Amino acid sequence: MVLLTTTAIFAFSLFSAVSVSAQPVEEWSIIWGGAVYDDGFATATGDSVYLAGSTASYGNGSFDAFLNKYNSSTGELIWNITWGGANDDKGYATATGDRVYLAGSTRSYGAGGSDAFLNRYDNSTGELIWNLTWGGANDDKGYATATGDSVYLAGYTASYGAGGSDAFLNKYDSSTGELIWNITWGGANDDEGYATATGDSVYLAGYTDSYVAGEGDAFLVKYSEEQQQPVPAPAFGTIGLLALIGMLSAVLAIAVVKRKK
Repeated sequence: MVLLTTTAIFAFSLFSAVSVSAQPVEEWSIIWGGAVYDDGFATATGDSVYLAGSTASYGNGSFDAFLNKYNSSTGELIWNITWGGANDDKGYATATGDRVYLAGSTRSYGAGGSDAFLNRYDNSTGELIWNLTWGGANDDKGYATATGDSVYLAGYTASYGAGGSDAFLNKYDSSTGELIWNITWGGANDDEGYATATGDSVYLAGYTDSYVAGEGDAFLVKYSEEQQQPVPAPAFGTIGLLALIGMLSAVLAIAVVKRKK
């Protein structure tokens, strides 16, 4: 009797689990590309749905970054843009907010072997509003972008930081593209940022070879954007301190005399 009851309960639980796990229904799919290699690396939704990646079939160089906007109901292409120059330029991330953003790496523009880039486009037309590159003499790549009160760019840098490569996170003014702050994170070995997200704070995630339990570990860092701390008072030497005490004594004496009057 106990065995039958247990079997019945198990069968009911299994049936319940299957019955509530409805499978999603495919509404549409699209393929985009040409005669050569074309890769989609990121998607984001807002007023529509966006696809970002790199294309060797279209554009100016061996690889160009691309960003496509589609009707989210039908999958119809609304507009397509490619961005790049004579060398390899790849789009790895997109995000939507007040506008739509495309982030990646460029070997056509910037300061070094490769630089991170971040572009802002008009949602309606795909028109480029501003573009920026970030990096130094070595390889620097942007792998992620996110929007909140501003726009953020994350990736890795071999030009700045503590090790062979470090993760980085930059915050920009979304209206102008002006850099608000930049941080790097890492140690003596290779550390790379692959993702960023905003909420109550801003987060950076990626891979670290500097702080590991094994051969390489994932990391997640949370940053708070507190108000700027007051500037500390300058340090005084002995003479300066005595002079300050003398000034305060004089002010106090004047105040006492005025009260007696």
